[in-house]
Amino acid sequence: MGFADTLGNVVIQPQFAFVFPFKDGKAEVTYTGAKKAMDDYGEHWTWQSDHWFYIDKKGNKLK
Repeated sequence: MGFADTLGNVVIQPQFAFVFPFKDGKAEVTYTGAKKAMDDYGEHWTWQSDHWFYIDKKGNKLK
């Protein structure tokens, strides 16, 4: 996954396994993990990873 602007221009190249949307100028992302069902039907799921981190709107890793 990566990020594009409202015109569809790629701003941050696809490189992540999973991302959350930007909020307050940063997005939580990970390179690894696995999709995990939250119910018996697989209708709801979450992404589990031990290696989450934040990036800024230019794709720079934040400390």
